[in-house]
Amino acid sequence: MTTKIPAELSSTPGISDSSNATAITIDSNEDVTVNNGTLTSSGANGVGNQGFHITDTGYSKTHKLFGDNSLHIQADSGQSILIKPNASEIARFTSDGLTFNGDTAAANALDDYEEGTFTPTVTSGMNSPTYSVQRGGYIRVGNVVNFQMDINITGGTANSSHFKFAGGTAPTLSTAANAVDRLDYIVKANGEVHAVVTLDVK
Repeated sequence: MTTKIPAELSSTPGISDSSNATAITIDSNEDVTVNNGTLTSSGANGVGNQGFHITDTGYSKTHKLFGDNSLHIQADSGQSILIKPNASEIARFTSDGLTFNGDTAAANALDDYEEGTFTPTVTSGMNSPTYSVQRGGYIRVGNVVNFQMDINITGGTANSSHFKFAGGTAPTLSTAANAVDRLDYIVKANGEVHAVVTLDVK
């Protein structure tokens, strides 16, 4: 199959008919200008060079769309990447993070999301603790961290100099079958825990 190219195109340097599925090839030395914007195909190696460079001559900004093992969408320095279905902005990627619905305030940008696990341990207030359960997990969204943990201490010696119990002395815990004692505490300072024990909670 022969593809015919108008004379004004076929005589233009850098544009050729390849006579296959790729009907027109524009080499890396040629630019395409459309409605006050320039599309440049760059064949140079290296991240940020290959792919397409899109320049809006009215704003003198050049954005890039290119690929290596991943697809890269890169805005010009100091600029944002907008997502606007039906011309209404729902999200914007900035140097501060991700914002929503036209909000550009740096303080409102989501700049971190993380999930993870940890192993809770007793680091003070008890000598030689042993455990049957040590589980912990967290989710961080921006600068807010929510965490939960489950720890069951099966042995060790409490250090009374760290724990300050209401009444002045540590109570003797319940020994009845299926009894549940409740410990409420606050950490007042480093190495000082104030605690109240409610015995045999029903």
